[in-house]
Amino acid sequence: MVARGAGDVGCAHCTLIGADRACPVCTHLVCERCAADWASCTEPSGRIVRLGLSARVRDIDPGGGLAIVSHWLRHLRLFDLRRLRWISGAPVRASSGRLTGDGRVIFAEWTSTGDARQFEGMRVVDLRGAYERLLTAMEAPARGTAVTATSDIFYYVTETERVGILDGDTSYVVDPLPRKVVQAAYLDGERRLLAAASWSELVLGEVVEGAFAPRSHIKTETAGDVPWLAVAGPRLVAAVKQFGGASRVEVHRLEHGRTIGAVERALDVDALRAASLSRDGRYLAIGDGVELHVHALDTGESTTFTEHTDGINLVRFAGDDHLLISAHTDNRVVLRPRTPAGYARPLIAIDVPGDGVELTARPGTPAS
Repeated sequence: MVARGAGDVGCAHCTLIGADRACPVCTHLVCERCAADWASCTEPSGRIVRLGLSARVRDIDPGGGLAIVSHWLRHLRLFDLRRLRWISGAPVRASSGRLTGDGRVIFAEWTSTGDARQFEGMRVVDLRGAYERLLTAMEAPARGTAVTATSDIFYYVTETERVGILDGDTSYVVDPLPRKVVQAAYLDGERRLLAAASWSELVLGEVVEGAFAPRSHIKTETAGDVPWLAVAGPRLVAAVKQFGGASRVEVHRLEHGRTIGAVERALDVDALRAASLSRDGRYLAIGDGVELHVHALDTGESTTFTEHTDGINLVRFAGDDHLLISAHTDNRVVLRPRTPAGYARPLIAIDVPGDGVELTARPGTPAS
């Protein structure tokens, strides 16, 4: 018989030898690494995180590891969504910056002379300080900056109502809706599918060798501006803003993966502020005022979450859809893991310690 001492048992989450503390959710013994990463536990328990007075989440990386947070009276900060701690010393200089899954932040750089502004290009900064460079982009961004859920491709609506795409060190501009205002755009990085919208109008096509090849062009069933849309899995979803401020969200089925089919479901939203479509196209999350509605599109079931106390400004499926993150305009972030029955209700409230931690080798991965 072999005697074992403290820490000589396997971690319940990752099976490595060295479990010496209890997981606060499942109570099983885990190692230090897994104890620092709340998402390593498979039990359906989310977190409600309070970031402090005036804190507001501006962006989240595609893997759900890091967030850019602004405050009224202090500089932008990075927050680790796995360790639930502030990051010390990482450079973030623009609230419009977009985080990538491989630890970079990308933002437009401008120079000012008097009342005039000159677009210089896209600044790419490695958050661990390994490099920083300015990439020439063909046109300046006007709105809708984003990073694809896969491939880390940065894209945006340009000042000339086209879509600019920054793929690695290559930049180009495509024109999905010639001579029209592009109100929203969404790029599926895996399939290279680009969806764009104008007034009561949707177009879907492929981006091939720096050019846009349209595959489908339809009118929305509801008349109005289209401020948000997304493409994932077998679906395209578009929010159409109606007179009076309410919106109708149209869920379209994709035919043969490349053309927009008929509306399979329509949802009425009073005050749409943020929305997200899961990467597999099975779940749609909508921030409606202070309520978060999560719709299981395959089954038609819907769940309403009421943990937010202020207007929801960000909703994001992250980490291969394992995590649903929502944030409201003052202070609070809610993290919900995905379970076989849908997305879990958060059970544990977290007050974040004031002292920070170092950025890990890979965003969202605790240090060993």
